Amino acid sequence: MTTVNCISENRDDVYSVRFNRIVGALMLAGALLIASCGKDDDPASGDGPDPEPDPTVEEPVNRALGWNKSDEDMSKYPKEISFKFTSSGSGTTLPYSVDLTAKLPPVGDQGAYGTCVAWSVAYGMRSYLDAASFSLTAQQLADPAYQYSPADLWMAASEKGADCGGSNFEPMFDVLVNRGITTLKNAPYSNLNCGGSPQQTWTTDAASRKILNYRMIAEADLTVENLKTHLAQGQIISFGARLGDNFMAWTGSGVLSSETYNQPNMQHAYHAIILAGYDDTKGANGAFLVYNSWGNSWGNQGKIWVDYKFFIENFVFIAFVATADPNVNPNDNNEIDPNNLTSGADLAAYHAYDLGGNFGYSYNRQVYFNIYNSGTQPISSASRYSIVYMYYNAFDANDYGILTHLYITDEVTRGSINFFGDIGIQLPEGYAGYAVNKDIPTGTNIANAFFGNNYEYLYINYYLKPITGYYYFVVMADPFNALPEANEQNNMFFIADPNGYPYYIYNGVPQSGTRASAQPGNGTFGRIDNSQNIAPAHSLTPKNRNAYSPAEISALIRDRKASGDLEKRIAEFDKNQPKPEIGAK
Repeated sequence: MTTVNCISENRDDVYSVRFNRIVGALMLAGALLIASCGKDDDPASGDGPDPEPDPTVEEPVNRALGWNKSDEDMSKYPKEISFKFTSSGSGTTLPYSVDLTAKLPPVGDQGAYGTCVAWSVAYGMRSYLDAASFSLTAQQLADPAYQYSPADLWMAASEKGADCGGSNFEPMFDVLVNRGITTLKNAPYSNLNCGGSPQQTWTTDAASRKILNYRMIAEADLTVENLKTHLAQGQIISFGARLGDNFMAWTGSGVLSSETYNQPNMQHAYHAIILAGYDDTKGANGAFLVYNSWGNSWGNQGKIWVDYKFFIENFVFIAFVATADPNVNPNDNNEIDPNNLTSGADLAAYHAYDLGGNFGYSYNRQVYFNIYNSGTQPISSASRYSIVYMYYNAFDANDYGILTHLYITDEVTRGSINFFGDIGIQLPEGYAGYAVNKDIPTGTNIANAFFGNNYEYLYINYYLKPITGYYYFVVMADPFNALPEANEQNNMFFIADPNGYPYYIYNGVPQSGTRASAQPGNGTFGRIDNSQNIAPAHSLTPKNRNAYSPAEISALIRDRKASGDLEKRIAEFDKNQPKPEIGAK
Protein backbone atom coordinates (compact mmCIF):
# COMPACT_ATOMS: atom_id res chain seq x y z
CA MET A 1 0.00 0.00 0.00
CA THR A 2 1.38 3.39 -1.01
CA THR A 3 0.69 6.50 1.10
CA VAL A 4 1.29 10.20 0.63
CA ASN A 5 3.28 11.78 3.46
CA CYS A 6 2.75 15.53 3.80
CA ILE A 7 4.90 17.97 5.76
CA SER A 8 3.42 21.44 6.15
CA GLU A 9 4.79 24.66 7.57
CA ASN A 10 2.84 27.64 8.92
CA ARG A 11 3.21 30.98 7.19
CA ASP A 12 2.28 34.33 8.79
CA ASP A 13 2.44 36.57 5.74
CA VAL A 14 0.14 34.97 3.19
CA TYR A 15 1.02 37.40 0.42
CA SER A 16 4.74 38.05 0.42
CA VAL A 17 5.85 34.59 1.63
CA ARG A 18 5.25 31.48 -0.41
CA PHE A 19 2.60 29.05 0.67
CA ASN A 20 3.89 25.77 -0.65
CA ARG A 21 4.90 22.83 1.46
CA ILE A 22 7.34 20.00 1.01
CA VAL A 23 5.64 16.76 0.13
CA GLY A 24 7.04 13.28 -0.37
CA ALA A 25 7.47 11.77 -3.82
CA LEU A 26 4.39 10.48 -5.61
CA MET A 27 5.67 7.28 -7.19
CA LEU A 28 2.68 5.11 -7.98
CA ALA A 29 2.66 1.33 -7.89
CA GLY A 30 -0.21 -0.90 -8.91
CA ALA A 31 -1.63 -0.79 -5.38
CA LEU A 32 -3.95 1.48 -3.44
CA LEU A 33 -2.81 5.11 -3.15
CA ILE A 34 -4.36 6.82 -0.12
CA ALA A 35 -5.03 10.49 -0.83
CA SER A 36 -7.76 13.11 -0.93
CA CYS A 37 -10.21 12.37 -3.72
CA GLY A 38 -12.87 14.38 -5.47
CA LYS A 39 -13.14 18.09 -6.14
CA ASP A 40 -14.75 18.59 -2.75
CA ASP A 41 -12.84 15.78 -1.09
CA ASP A 42 -15.95 13.65 -1.48
CA PRO A 43 -15.09 9.99 -2.05
CA ALA A 44 -18.37 9.56 -3.89
CA SER A 45 -17.44 12.04 -6.62
CA GLY A 46 -16.40 10.85 -10.06
CA ASP A 47 -18.16 8.70 -12.60
CA GLY A 48 -18.08 5.68 -10.29
CA PRO A 49 -16.82 2.21 -11.16
CA ASP A 50 -16.22 1.50 -14.80
CA PRO A 51 -17.92 -1.90 -15.29
CA GLU A 52 -16.27 -2.55 -18.63
CA PRO A 53 -12.59 -1.60 -18.83
CA ASP A 54 -11.81 0.49 -21.90
CA PRO A 55 -9.99 -1.68 -24.47
CA THR A 56 -7.28 0.98 -24.75
CA VAL A 57 -6.38 0.63 -21.05
CA GLU A 58 -3.52 -1.73 -20.28
CA GLU A 59 -2.42 -3.09 -16.91
CA PRO A 60 -1.46 -0.36 -14.39
CA VAL A 61 2.16 0.72 -14.59
CA ASN A 62 4.43 2.86 -12.45
CA ARG A 63 4.33 6.52 -13.42
CA ALA A 64 6.09 9.54 -11.93
CA LEU A 65 3.79 12.40 -11.05
CA GLY A 66 4.65 15.31 -8.74
CA TRP A 67 1.81 17.80 -8.19
CA ASN A 68 1.25 18.22 -4.44
CA LYS A 69 -2.40 19.17 -4.73
CA SER A 70 -3.21 18.80 -1.02
CA ASP A 71 -0.85 21.65 -0.16
CA GLU A 72 -1.83 24.02 -2.98
CA ASP A 73 -3.32 27.24 -1.57
CA MET A 74 -5.59 28.08 -4.47
CA SER A 75 -7.06 31.17 -2.79
CA LYS A 76 -3.79 33.11 -3.06
CA TYR A 77 -3.25 33.08 -6.81
CA PRO A 78 -4.28 36.20 -8.74
CA LYS A 79 -7.28 35.02 -10.70
CA GLU A 80 -7.76 35.75 -14.36
CA ILE A 81 -10.17 38.60 -14.97
CA SER A 82 -13.35 37.34 -16.58
CA PHE A 83 -14.05 39.27 -19.78
CA LYS A 84 -17.54 38.16 -20.69
CA PHE A 85 -19.12 41.24 -22.19
CA THR A 86 -16.66 42.46 -24.83
CA SER A 87 -14.95 41.06 -27.90
CA SER A 88 -12.36 39.40 -25.62
CA GLY A 89 -15.08 37.38 -23.92
CA SER A 90 -16.94 34.21 -24.81
CA GLY A 91 -19.68 35.72 -26.96
CA THR A 92 -18.08 34.83 -30.31
CA THR A 93 -18.65 31.67 -32.30
CA LEU A 94 -15.89 29.13 -31.66
CA PRO A 95 -14.42 26.71 -34.20
CA TYR A 96 -15.47 23.10 -33.67
CA SER A 97 -11.85 22.06 -33.08
CA VAL A 98 -8.50 23.59 -32.08
CA ASP A 99 -5.10 21.90 -31.83
CA LEU A 100 -2.16 23.93 -30.45
CA THR A 101 0.32 21.06 -30.32
CA ALA A 102 2.07 22.33 -33.48
CA LYS A 103 3.50 25.09 -31.26
CA LEU A 104 4.65 22.66 -28.57
CA PRO A 105 8.00 20.82 -28.56
CA PRO A 106 7.97 17.04 -29.09
CA VAL A 107 6.48 15.21 -26.10
CA GLY A 108 9.10 14.88 -23.35
CA ASP A 109 9.59 12.38 -20.56
CA GLN A 110 10.01 13.35 -16.91
CA GLY A 111 11.33 9.89 -16.14
CA ALA A 112 11.29 8.66 -12.55
CA TYR A 113 11.20 12.15 -11.01
CA GLY A 114 8.20 13.91 -9.47
CA THR A 115 8.79 17.00 -11.61
CA CYS A 116 5.55 17.15 -13.58
CA VAL A 117 4.83 20.78 -12.59
CA ALA A 118 8.22 21.89 -13.92
CA TRP A 119 7.54 19.99 -17.14
CA SER A 120 4.08 21.48 -17.58
CA VAL A 121 5.15 25.04 -16.75
CA ALA A 122 8.62 25.14 -18.37
CA TYR A 123 8.85 22.59 -21.17
CA GLY A 124 5.19 22.86 -22.11
CA MET A 125 3.78 26.33 -21.40
CA ARG A 126 6.96 28.44 -21.55
CA SER A 127 8.16 26.79 -24.76
CA TYR A 128 4.73 27.33 -26.29
CA LEU A 129 4.71 31.04 -25.41
CA ASP A 130 7.91 31.60 -27.40
CA ALA A 131 6.71 29.43 -30.26
CA ALA A 132 3.48 31.42 -30.53
CA SER A 133 5.22 34.80 -30.14
CA PHE A 134 8.00 34.15 -32.65
CA SER A 135 6.26 31.70 -35.03
CA LEU A 136 8.79 28.95 -34.40
CA THR A 137 8.84 26.02 -36.82
CA ALA A 138 8.57 22.32 -35.97
CA GLN A 139 12.28 21.99 -36.73
CA GLN A 140 13.12 24.75 -34.27
CA LEU A 141 10.83 23.30 -31.59
CA ALA A 142 12.67 19.98 -31.88
CA ASP A 143 15.91 21.80 -31.00
CA PRO A 144 16.74 22.01 -27.25
CA ALA A 145 17.85 25.60 -27.86
CA TYR A 146 14.13 26.49 -28.25
CA GLN A 147 12.86 24.27 -25.44
CA TYR A 148 12.73 25.50 -21.85
CA SER A 149 14.42 23.42 -19.18
CA PRO A 150 12.41 21.71 -16.41
CA ALA A 151 15.74 20.95 -14.74
CA ASP A 152 16.64 24.64 -14.42
CA LEU A 153 13.13 25.47 -13.22
CA TRP A 154 13.15 22.70 -10.64
CA MET A 155 16.52 23.69 -9.19
CA ALA A 156 15.65 27.41 -9.14
CA ALA A 157 12.32 26.93 -7.33
CA SER A 158 12.36 27.97 -3.68
CA GLU A 159 10.11 25.20 -2.35
CA LYS A 160 9.81 21.64 -3.59
CA GLY A 161 9.86 18.08 -2.37
CA ALA A 162 13.15 16.46 -1.37
CA ASP A 163 14.61 14.01 -3.90
CA CYS A 164 12.43 15.46 -6.67
CA GLY A 165 9.35 14.54 -4.67
CA GLY A 166 6.81 16.93 -6.15
CA SER A 167 5.94 20.60 -5.94
CA ASN A 168 3.15 23.14 -6.25
CA PHE A 169 2.54 25.54 -9.13
CA GLU A 170 3.30 28.77 -7.27
CA PRO A 171 7.09 28.42 -6.75
CA MET A 172 7.48 27.33 -10.37
CA PHE A 173 5.50 30.21 -11.85
CA ASP A 174 7.21 32.68 -9.53
CA VAL A 175 10.57 31.65 -10.99
CA LEU A 176 9.28 32.40 -14.49
CA VAL A 177 8.07 35.86 -13.41
CA ASN A 178 10.99 36.95 -11.22
CA ARG A 179 14.07 35.07 -12.44
CA GLY A 180 13.20 33.49 -15.78
CA ILE A 181 14.48 30.11 -16.97
CA THR A 182 17.05 28.94 -19.45
CA THR A 183 16.77 26.44 -22.28
CA LEU A 184 17.13 22.69 -22.28
CA LYS A 185 20.29 23.09 -24.37
CA ASN A 186 21.95 25.00 -21.52
CA ALA A 187 20.41 22.95 -18.70
CA PRO A 188 19.84 19.32 -19.80
CA TYR A 189 17.43 17.13 -17.86
CA SER A 190 19.77 14.14 -17.69
CA ASN A 191 21.24 13.21 -14.28
CA LEU A 192 18.95 15.68 -12.53
CA ASN A 193 20.39 17.03 -9.29
CA CYS A 194 17.20 17.19 -7.22
CA GLY A 195 18.64 19.20 -4.35
CA GLY A 196 21.14 21.24 -6.32
CA SER A 197 21.19 24.87 -7.39
CA PRO A 198 21.24 26.09 -10.99
CA GLN A 199 24.56 27.10 -12.50
CA GLN A 200 25.31 30.81 -12.64
CA THR A 201 25.43 30.73 -16.43
CA TRP A 202 21.88 29.37 -16.44
CA THR A 203 20.69 32.15 -14.15
CA THR A 204 22.37 34.80 -16.29
CA ASP A 205 20.68 33.50 -19.42
CA ALA A 206 17.34 33.13 -17.64
CA ALA A 207 17.21 36.85 -16.80
CA SER A 208 16.20 37.67 -20.38
CA ARG A 209 13.57 34.89 -20.52
CA LYS A 210 10.94 35.95 -17.97
CA ILE A 211 7.19 36.04 -18.41
CA LEU A 212 5.00 39.04 -17.64
CA ASN A 213 2.55 37.27 -15.33
CA TYR A 214 0.44 34.20 -14.71
CA ARG A 215 -3.22 33.96 -13.73
CA MET A 216 -5.32 31.18 -12.26
CA ILE A 217 -8.59 30.55 -14.06
CA ALA A 218 -11.30 30.98 -11.41
CA GLU A 219 -13.19 27.83 -10.48
CA ALA A 220 -16.43 29.35 -11.74
CA ASP A 221 -14.75 29.83 -15.13
CA LEU A 222 -13.60 26.22 -15.42
CA THR A 223 -16.31 25.49 -17.95
CA VAL A 224 -16.17 23.79 -21.32
CA GLU A 225 -17.05 27.02 -23.12
CA ASN A 226 -14.48 29.16 -21.33
CA LEU A 227 -11.63 26.66 -21.74
CA LYS A 228 -12.47 26.30 -25.43
CA THR A 229 -12.44 30.12 -25.74
CA HIS A 230 -8.93 30.31 -24.28
CA LEU A 231 -7.69 27.63 -26.65
CA ALA A 232 -9.40 29.23 -29.65
CA GLN A 233 -7.59 32.48 -28.77
CA GLY A 234 -4.28 30.62 -28.81
CA GLN A 235 -3.82 30.40 -25.04
CA ILE A 236 -2.20 27.21 -23.81
CA ILE A 237 -3.29 26.08 -20.32
CA SER A 238 -1.16 24.45 -17.62
CA PHE A 239 -3.37 22.54 -15.21
CA GLY A 240 -3.49 20.05 -12.34
CA ALA A 241 -5.59 16.91 -12.65
CA ARG A 242 -6.64 13.87 -10.67
CA LEU A 243 -5.59 10.64 -12.32
CA GLY A 244 -6.71 7.02 -11.99
CA ASP A 245 -5.65 3.70 -13.45
CA ASN A 246 -7.35 4.30 -16.79
CA PHE A 247 -5.27 7.40 -17.46
CA MET A 248 -2.08 5.77 -16.14
CA ALA A 249 -2.19 2.92 -18.60
CA TRP A 250 -3.86 4.63 -21.55
CA THR A 251 -2.91 3.83 -25.14
CA GLY A 252 -4.58 4.68 -28.42
CA SER A 253 -6.72 7.50 -29.77
CA GLY A 254 -9.93 6.86 -27.82
CA VAL A 255 -11.59 9.26 -25.40
CA LEU A 256 -11.13 8.93 -21.63
CA SER A 257 -14.59 9.38 -20.09
CA SER A 258 -14.41 7.60 -16.73
CA GLU A 259 -11.93 6.57 -14.06
CA THR A 260 -11.30 3.97 -11.39
CA TYR A 261 -11.33 6.43 -8.47
CA ASN A 262 -13.87 4.44 -6.45
CA GLN A 263 -12.97 0.90 -7.39
CA PRO A 264 -11.26 -1.17 -4.69
CA ASN A 265 -7.49 -1.63 -4.91
CA MET A 266 -7.16 1.07 -7.56
CA GLN A 267 -4.84 4.06 -7.43
CA HIS A 268 -5.30 7.78 -7.89
CA ALA A 269 -3.07 10.78 -7.48
CA TYR A 270 -2.41 14.28 -8.85
CA HIS A 271 -0.46 15.37 -11.89
CA ALA A 272 0.37 18.57 -13.81
CA ILE A 273 -0.11 18.55 -17.59
CA ILE A 274 -1.01 20.79 -20.56
CA LEU A 275 -4.40 21.48 -22.15
CA ALA A 276 -3.60 21.92 -25.84
CA GLY A 277 -6.82 21.63 -27.83
CA TYR A 278 -10.37 20.40 -28.21
CA ASP A 279 -12.67 18.71 -30.71
CA ASP A 280 -16.47 18.85 -30.53
CA THR A 281 -16.77 15.67 -32.64
CA LYS A 282 -14.67 13.41 -30.39
CA GLY A 283 -16.56 10.87 -28.31
CA ALA A 284 -20.09 11.29 -27.01
CA ASN A 285 -19.75 14.88 -25.79
CA GLY A 286 -16.64 16.26 -27.46
CA ALA A 287 -13.20 16.09 -25.86
CA PHE A 288 -10.17 18.10 -24.75
CA LEU A 289 -6.68 17.29 -26.01
CA VAL A 290 -4.15 16.80 -23.18
CA TYR A 291 -0.36 16.84 -23.68
CA ASN A 292 1.59 14.79 -21.12
CA SER A 293 5.22 14.35 -20.01
CA TRP A 294 5.53 10.57 -20.01
CA GLY A 295 7.11 10.12 -23.45
CA ASN A 296 5.64 8.89 -26.74
CA SER A 297 5.00 5.32 -25.58
CA TRP A 298 2.12 6.44 -23.33
CA GLY A 299 -1.31 7.37 -24.64
CA ASN A 300 -1.55 8.40 -28.27
CA GLN A 301 2.04 9.48 -28.94
CA GLY A 302 2.16 11.16 -25.53
CA LYS A 303 -1.30 12.76 -25.73
CA ILE A 304 -4.86 11.81 -24.71
CA TRP A 305 -8.41 12.93 -25.44
CA VAL A 306 -10.55 13.54 -22.33
CA ASP A 307 -14.36 13.81 -22.49
CA TYR A 308 -15.68 17.36 -21.89
CA LYS A 309 -18.10 16.37 -19.12
CA PHE A 310 -15.64 14.13 -17.31
CA PHE A 311 -12.87 16.72 -17.64
CA ILE A 312 -14.90 19.48 -15.94
CA GLU A 313 -16.67 17.41 -13.31
CA ASN A 314 -13.88 15.08 -12.18
CA PHE A 315 -10.54 15.61 -13.89
CA VAL A 316 -9.35 19.25 -13.68
CA PHE A 317 -8.70 20.91 -10.30
CA ILE A 318 -6.68 24.04 -11.07
CA ALA A 319 -5.66 25.76 -14.32
CA PHE A 320 -3.39 28.64 -15.35
CA VAL A 321 -2.71 30.93 -18.28
CA ALA A 322 0.41 33.08 -18.67
CA THR A 323 1.59 36.10 -20.65
CA ALA A 324 5.00 36.09 -22.31
CA ASP A 325 5.54 39.79 -23.00
CA PRO A 326 8.19 41.08 -20.56
CA ASN A 327 7.92 44.71 -21.67
CA VAL A 328 6.69 46.26 -18.44
CA ASN A 329 8.36 48.87 -16.25
CA PRO A 330 7.51 48.13 -12.59
CA ASN A 331 9.22 51.37 -11.51
CA ASP A 332 6.87 53.63 -13.46
CA ASN A 333 5.69 56.06 -10.77
CA ASN A 334 4.01 58.60 -13.05
CA GLU A 335 6.63 61.28 -12.43
CA ILE A 336 5.71 64.71 -13.81
CA ASP A 337 8.27 67.03 -15.39
CA PRO A 338 6.65 70.46 -15.95
CA ASN A 339 9.58 71.43 -18.17
CA ASN A 340 9.10 68.49 -20.49
CA LEU A 341 5.40 68.24 -21.38
CA THR A 342 4.00 65.57 -23.66
CA SER A 343 2.77 66.66 -27.06
CA GLY A 344 -1.05 66.83 -27.16
CA ALA A 345 -3.36 66.12 -24.21
CA ASP A 346 -2.16 63.86 -21.42
CA LEU A 347 -3.77 63.12 -18.04
CA ALA A 348 -1.34 61.70 -15.46
CA ALA A 349 -2.55 60.38 -12.10
CA TYR A 350 -0.12 61.20 -9.28
CA HIS A 351 0.00 62.07 -5.59
CA ALA A 352 -2.54 60.02 -3.64
CA TYR A 353 -3.19 58.79 -0.14
CA ASP A 354 -6.19 57.57 1.80
CA LEU A 355 -7.14 58.67 5.32
CA GLY A 356 -9.47 57.01 7.83
CA GLY A 357 -11.68 58.86 10.29
CA ASN A 358 -15.15 60.32 10.89
CA PHE A 359 -16.05 62.75 8.11
CA GLY A 360 -19.72 63.26 8.80
CA TYR A 361 -22.79 61.26 7.82
CA SER A 362 -21.66 57.69 7.16
CA TYR A 363 -18.37 58.63 5.53
CA ASN A 364 -15.47 56.82 7.15
CA ARG A 365 -12.63 57.62 4.76
CA GLN A 366 -11.19 60.48 2.74
CA VAL A 367 -9.10 60.10 -0.43
CA TYR A 368 -6.53 62.74 -1.45
CA PHE A 369 -5.27 62.67 -5.03
CA ASN A 370 -4.40 64.80 -8.01
CA ILE A 371 -4.47 64.53 -11.78
CA TYR A 372 -2.03 66.54 -13.90
CA ASN A 373 -2.40 67.72 -17.48
CA SER A 374 1.15 66.98 -18.56
CA GLY A 375 0.39 67.67 -22.21
CA THR A 376 0.86 70.73 -24.37
CA GLN A 377 -2.88 71.10 -25.04
CA PRO A 378 -5.58 72.18 -22.54
CA ILE A 379 -8.24 69.58 -21.73
CA SER A 380 -11.76 70.87 -22.23
CA SER A 381 -14.80 69.76 -20.25
CA ALA A 382 -16.38 69.11 -23.65
CA SER A 383 -14.28 65.92 -23.72
CA ARG A 384 -16.68 64.48 -21.10
CA TYR A 385 -14.22 62.22 -19.32
CA SER A 386 -14.21 60.59 -15.88
CA ILE A 387 -11.96 60.18 -12.86
CA VAL A 388 -12.74 57.13 -10.75
CA TYR A 389 -11.47 55.93 -7.38
CA MET A 390 -11.99 52.20 -6.81
CA TYR A 391 -10.76 49.13 -4.96
CA TYR A 392 -10.16 45.59 -6.18
CA ASN A 393 -9.16 42.30 -4.60
CA ALA A 394 -5.45 41.58 -5.08
CA PHE A 395 -6.19 37.93 -5.84
CA ASP A 396 -9.43 38.33 -7.76
CA ALA A 397 -9.97 41.63 -9.56
CA ASN A 398 -13.50 40.52 -10.40
CA ASP A 399 -14.18 41.53 -6.78
CA TYR A 400 -14.13 45.32 -7.15
CA GLY A 401 -16.09 48.40 -6.12
CA ILE A 402 -16.39 52.09 -7.01
CA LEU A 403 -15.69 54.51 -4.16
CA THR A 404 -16.16 57.89 -5.82
CA HIS A 405 -16.51 59.35 -9.28
CA LEU A 406 -15.89 62.73 -10.96
CA TYR A 407 -17.49 63.40 -14.32
CA ILE A 408 -15.92 66.37 -16.14
CA THR A 409 -18.51 67.60 -18.63
CA ASP A 410 -19.92 70.65 -20.38
CA GLU A 411 -23.49 69.44 -19.68
CA VAL A 412 -23.70 71.42 -16.43
CA THR A 413 -23.24 75.14 -15.72
CA ARG A 414 -19.87 76.48 -16.82
CA GLY A 415 -17.40 76.68 -13.93
CA SER A 416 -19.62 74.71 -11.55
CA ILE A 417 -19.01 71.70 -9.30
CA ASN A 418 -22.26 69.80 -8.85
CA PHE A 419 -23.22 66.90 -6.61
CA PHE A 420 -25.30 64.56 -8.72
CA GLY A 421 -28.18 64.58 -6.26
CA ASP A 422 -28.43 68.37 -6.51
CA ILE A 423 -28.50 68.59 -10.31
CA GLY A 424 -32.00 67.29 -10.89
CA ILE A 425 -31.13 65.88 -14.33
CA GLN A 426 -29.92 62.51 -15.53
CA LEU A 427 -26.38 62.63 -16.89
CA PRO A 428 -25.61 60.32 -19.82
CA GLU A 429 -23.29 58.17 -17.72
CA GLY A 430 -25.85 57.85 -14.95
CA TYR A 431 -23.10 58.07 -12.34
CA ALA A 432 -23.23 59.89 -9.05
CA GLY A 433 -20.40 61.70 -7.34
CA TYR A 434 -19.67 65.12 -8.84
CA ALA A 435 -20.19 66.63 -12.27
CA VAL A 436 -17.65 69.39 -12.96
CA ASN A 437 -17.56 71.88 -15.83
CA LYS A 438 -14.00 73.17 -15.71
CA ASP A 439 -11.12 72.95 -18.19
CA ILE A 440 -7.62 71.76 -17.23
CA PRO A 441 -4.99 74.14 -18.70
CA THR A 442 -1.70 72.69 -19.91
CA GLY A 443 0.79 72.13 -17.10
CA THR A 444 -1.94 72.41 -14.42
CA ASN A 445 -3.46 69.91 -12.00
CA ILE A 446 -7.17 69.45 -11.33
CA ALA A 447 -6.99 70.70 -7.71
CA ASN A 448 -5.76 74.07 -8.98
CA ALA A 449 -8.18 74.09 -11.91
CA PHE A 450 -11.16 73.31 -9.68
CA PHE A 451 -10.37 75.45 -6.62
CA GLY A 452 -7.60 77.92 -7.51
CA ASN A 453 -3.81 77.98 -7.38
CA ASN A 454 -1.27 76.34 -5.08
CA TYR A 455 -3.27 73.29 -4.06
CA GLU A 456 -1.49 69.95 -3.85
CA TYR A 457 -4.48 67.61 -3.50
CA LEU A 458 -8.13 67.25 -4.31
CA TYR A 459 -10.02 65.39 -1.56
CA ILE A 460 -13.39 63.65 -1.43
CA ASN A 461 -15.11 61.88 1.47
CA TYR A 462 -16.39 58.39 0.83
CA TYR A 463 -17.76 55.30 2.53
CA LEU A 464 -15.77 52.05 2.48
CA LYS A 465 -18.18 49.20 3.05
CA PRO A 466 -17.14 46.32 5.38
CA ILE A 467 -15.02 44.37 2.91
CA THR A 468 -12.48 41.80 4.14
CA GLY A 469 -9.42 40.61 2.24
CA TYR A 470 -6.31 41.89 0.48
CA TYR A 471 -7.10 44.95 -1.62
CA TYR A 472 -5.50 47.57 -3.81
CA PHE A 473 -6.96 51.06 -4.22
CA VAL A 474 -6.48 52.98 -7.45
CA VAL A 475 -7.17 56.44 -8.88
CA MET A 476 -7.99 56.20 -12.60
CA ALA A 477 -7.99 59.15 -14.99
CA ASP A 478 -10.19 58.70 -18.08
CA PRO A 479 -10.84 54.96 -17.51
CA PHE A 480 -13.31 54.84 -20.42
CA ASN A 481 -10.91 56.36 -22.98
CA ALA A 482 -13.13 59.34 -23.76
CA LEU A 483 -10.10 61.59 -24.26
CA PRO A 484 -7.48 60.97 -26.99
CA GLU A 485 -4.12 61.03 -25.17
CA ALA A 486 -0.50 60.86 -26.20
CA ASN A 487 0.29 58.57 -23.26
CA GLU A 488 -2.29 56.37 -21.54
CA GLN A 489 0.27 54.44 -19.48
CA ASN A 490 0.26 57.05 -16.70
CA ASN A 491 -3.50 57.28 -16.13
CA MET A 492 -3.55 55.18 -12.97
CA PHE A 493 -2.11 55.60 -9.50
CA PHE A 494 -2.16 52.62 -7.16
CA ILE A 495 -2.35 52.94 -3.40
CA ALA A 496 -0.38 50.14 -1.79
CA ASP A 497 2.61 49.71 0.46
CA PRO A 498 6.08 50.70 -0.84
CA ASN A 499 6.81 47.12 -1.91
CA GLY A 500 3.67 47.09 -4.02
CA TYR A 501 1.81 44.66 -1.78
CA PRO A 502 -1.90 45.16 -1.04
CA TYR A 503 -3.46 46.13 2.27
CA TYR A 504 -5.33 43.66 4.42
CA ILE A 505 -8.75 45.15 5.07
CA TYR A 506 -10.91 43.61 7.78
CA ASN A 507 -14.55 44.63 7.95
CA GLY A 508 -13.71 47.84 6.10
CA VAL A 509 -10.70 48.80 8.27
CA PRO A 510 -7.03 48.56 7.15
CA GLN A 511 -5.29 46.39 9.72
CA SER A 512 -2.31 47.19 11.89
CA GLY A 513 0.93 46.06 10.27
CA THR A 514 -0.18 46.93 6.75
CA ARG A 515 0.95 50.54 6.99
CA ALA A 516 3.71 52.00 4.85
CA SER A 517 5.73 55.17 5.06
CA ALA A 518 6.16 57.69 2.28
CA GLN A 519 8.87 57.23 -0.28
CA PRO A 520 10.18 60.76 -1.04
CA GLY A 521 11.85 61.29 -4.36
CA ASN A 522 10.52 58.22 -6.21
CA GLY A 523 7.49 59.93 -7.72
CA THR A 524 5.01 58.81 -5.07
CA PHE A 525 4.37 60.13 -1.59
CA GLY A 526 1.79 60.06 1.17
CA ARG A 527 1.52 60.32 4.90
CA ILE A 528 0.78 57.94 7.75
CA ASP A 529 -0.93 59.20 10.88
CA ASN A 530 -2.27 55.92 12.30
CA SER A 531 -3.20 52.38 11.35
CA GLN A 532 -6.31 53.65 9.58
CA ASN A 533 -4.25 55.31 6.85
CA ILE A 534 -3.27 53.89 3.49
CA ALA A 535 -0.12 55.19 1.82
CA PRO A 536 0.58 55.28 -1.92
CA ALA A 537 2.81 53.22 -4.15
CA HIS A 538 2.58 51.40 -7.46
CA SER A 539 1.05 47.91 -7.41
CA LEU A 540 3.59 46.57 -9.87
CA THR A 541 7.09 46.49 -8.35
CA PRO A 542 10.24 44.39 -8.73
CA LYS A 543 9.20 42.53 -5.57
CA ASN A 544 5.67 41.97 -6.77
CA ARG A 545 5.85 41.50 -10.52
CA ASN A 546 2.80 39.25 -10.72
CA ALA A 547 0.33 41.88 -9.49
CA TYR A 548 -2.49 42.91 -11.81
CA SER A 549 -1.09 45.39 -14.32
CA PRO A 550 -2.64 48.80 -15.10
CA ALA A 551 -3.65 47.44 -18.50
CA GLU A 552 -5.59 44.59 -16.88
CA ILE A 553 -7.47 46.90 -14.49
CA SER A 554 -8.25 49.33 -17.34
CA ALA A 555 -9.60 46.44 -19.41
CA LEU A 556 -11.69 45.28 -16.44
CA ILE A 557 -13.34 48.71 -16.06
CA ARG A 558 -14.04 49.08 -19.78
CA ASP A 559 -15.49 45.58 -19.93
CA ARG A 560 -17.75 46.14 -16.93
CA LYS A 561 -18.91 49.46 -18.39
CA ALA A 562 -19.86 47.73 -21.65
CA SER A 563 -21.80 45.09 -19.73
CA GLY A 564 -23.70 47.56 -17.54
CA ASP A 565 -22.17 46.00 -14.42
CA LEU A 566 -20.15 49.13 -13.64
CA GLU A 567 -23.23 51.36 -13.67
CA LYS A 568 -24.98 48.85 -11.41
CA ARG A 569 -22.07 48.92 -8.94
CA ILE A 570 -22.04 52.71 -8.91
CA ALA A 571 -25.81 52.80 -8.43
CA GLU A 572 -25.41 50.51 -5.42
CA PHE A 573 -22.72 52.84 -4.07
CA ASP A 574 -24.87 55.94 -4.60
CA LYS A 575 -28.10 54.62 -3.15
CA ASN A 576 -29.22 56.92 -0.33
CA GLN A 577 -25.74 58.41 0.01
CA PRO A 578 -25.64 61.95 1.42
CA LYS A 579 -23.60 64.67 -0.26
CA PRO A 580 -19.89 64.05 0.30
CA GLU A 581 -17.49 66.90 0.90
CA ILE A 582 -15.14 67.80 -1.94
CA GLY A 583 -12.29 70.29 -1.65
CA ALA A 584 -8.60 70.99 -2.09
CA LYS A 585 -5.60 71.52 0.16
